[in-house]
Amino acid sequence: MQRLKQVPWPLVILPALLVGGFEFARHTFFDATPEAVGNLAVAGMAAAGSLVYYLYALSVIERLSRDLHEEKAQKALMDQRERIAGQLHDSLAQTLFFLNAELDRAIALLGEGKPEEALHHLREAKDGVGFAYQDLRETIEALRSTEWNKPLVPALKNLAANFYRQSGIEIELHLPGELPELTQAERAAIFRIAQEALTNVRKHARAGKAALSVSLQEGGRLLEVVVRDDGTGFDPEAVKAGIGLSEMERLAREIGGRLAFERPPGGGALVRLGLPLPPRGENGKGSRAPLPLDGAE
Repeated sequence: MQRLKQVPWPLVILPALLVGGFEFARHTFFDATPEAVGNLAVAGMAAAGSLVYYLYALSVIERLSRDLHEEKAQKALMDQRERIAGQLHDSLAQTLFFLNAELDRAIALLGEGKPEEALHHLREAKDGVGFAYQDLRETIEALRSTEWNKPLVPALKNLAANFYRQSGIEIELHLPGELPELTQAERAAIFRIAQEALTNVRKHARAGKAALSVSLQEGGRLLEVVVRDDGTGFDPEAVKAGIGLSEMERLAREIGGRLAFERPPGGGALVRLGLPLPPRGENGKGSRAPLPLDGAE
């Protein structure tokens, strides 16, 4: 019943009314006129009716397009708010909790007449403020970034360069010479997942090295994106509780991909995104033709 309410009934009924009206006019008004004149008159009526139908259908399509655009804009806004909430939870909120604990401890030690020990906790709090300031600046910079809207390979190269600049952690980048054509939503999701994974490496992994790779697997039927580090690692089940990682899983689901969190045998942590690609045709190409990517390694 709900679907019936959504049907644009004028678009369904108008063609039948037009056809019925043409036939009624032909037999009522043009029966006694010469056949050529009658055909010409009916053709004119058909053209006028078709024009009215076209204009009405166009107005309906434009209205539906506006509604869809507004709905997408609203969803994008909600997604952005959720992302900001995740960024603040994973960084600023935890830092403020740490600062509060350090200051409480310093106050207690001062009350006990232990200024030297209190000074140690005050220095720890000062370092925490510096970390929070830097982290907040990087979060704002990431939210302002438009890299996700660029071709995937240049965007990932810039992401890796920024990661090294911010963290000092050496990063290896492995990219193919060509990739299938991806939609804007797919490029944006891949970039944001890689960005979030590298942010986690910088903040939590205590890593000396990291790697970001993009490759085609299973004969070109699967696009695989892997972020790996040699840090402390994590419990793959416990780590999923983080808001940032939940955001990565949501992004993967929206483009039909699958995200996995792994602990490699050699240590560290690994985040793997698998995105199924359309089947390839007889000429070896799918509906997404491979595109050469400038600067690919």
